[in-house]
Amino acid sequence: RGVKRAASWAAGETGRKPARMTWSPSAGVDAARHRRTEDRIVANARFILSRLSWFLPWAAAAGKGGPAPVRCLYHFNFSIARQRVVPYRCRTATRKSGESVRKPAHPSIDLDEIDSFLRTVRSLFGIDLFAYRRSSLSRRLFRRIRLVGGSSLAEYLDILSANPVERENLSRLLTIPVTEFFRNREMFDRLEKDVLPPLLGGGNGREFRAWCPGCASGEEAYSLAVSLERALPHGYPRENIRLFATDVDERSVDRARRGWFGAERVRSLGPEVIGTFFNPSGRGYIVDERIRRIIRFGRHDLLKDSPIGHLDLLLCRNVLIYFEREEQEAVIGKLASVVRPGGFIAFGSSEALAAPSAFGLEPFDSAMRIYRKNGESVSR
Repeated sequence: RGVKRAASWAAGETGRKPARMTWSPSAGVDAARHRRTEDRIVANARFILSRLSWFLPWAAAAGKGGPAPVRCLYHFNFSIARQRVVPYRCRTATRKSGESVRKPAHPSIDLDEIDSFLRTVRSLFGIDLFAYRRSSLSRRLFRRIRLVGGSSLAEYLDILSANPVERENLSRLLTIPVTEFFRNREMFDRLEKDVLPPLLGGGNGREFRAWCPGCASGEEAYSLAVSLERALPHGYPRENIRLFATDVDERSVDRARRGWFGAERVRSLGPEVIGTFFNPSGRGYIVDERIRRIIRFGRHDLLKDSPIGHLDLLLCRNVLIYFEREEQEAVIGKLASVVRPGGFIAFGSSEALAAPSAFGLEPFDSAMRIYRKNGESVSR
């Protein structure tokens, strides 16, 4: 009885048999009525999940071979992206009739229209996104428009004018952090083995300066600090280490400065690293104080602000890919100019330099995108 009643709830009407759930949207069905029907199915399905969670494994195992109520629940497709629940038969019937259920990723990109939009945004709100690559910008921009319920750049401008919070979201459009601890572990192994030991000077106590621009929530900066801790010669004074980590997004900087990460973020590090460099804190871990003391976090815009100078090592990985070519070359030139002779720059795996000599660099490990500044290292 409970199974039959659950299937009836899923159908949306307690008096309808589950086997008759064969309705499908067509061109002649009113859109508002279809949306109300979807909403009713969502509410009923959520009720089923909350009350009959014990039943789902049986339904999944039974599939088409089970009784009609089981098939009814089994053929529900949960669309996570749109948070809509649409019957499987409805989606099948729609596709057979040649109609597309999903909307395209974004409308056809008109570069002139996007440039006009960017000029308007810069003049009205002071948000300058011209330096960013149009392909990445367009994808994220149209995704943002759909998220706030708009359908065009003109509508989105109206939303921006009326909503200060959305203007802040737009300014952070291309600062969404995609990072993890020891991302590309082979590169960090190379740093620990062949880059950091000569830079640290064999224990003579000279100052060491490093910078991680675009640090996001701090994983890469803390990874470099851990590598430094491992590579430090015996007796090296830690107060001589200057490790800077910056990002254009102030909220990311604050989050990185706290040094707390959920358990799922540090799980890949292994018990040895976690036990040595992290301390349990609530449902996650906080970076040990001796590692946090090494790093100085702050806000910095690579396109507008002057770079930090006199560097031995610079990790600028997966940042340049968001810039247009002209801005990429300008940023690389600025970064290369502040690296000391004999110092190193590491870029992301998709950020190889076509002509490193034009910036005073030479390949040190082309596969890892590590470059060395021309000239002999001088003692400091």
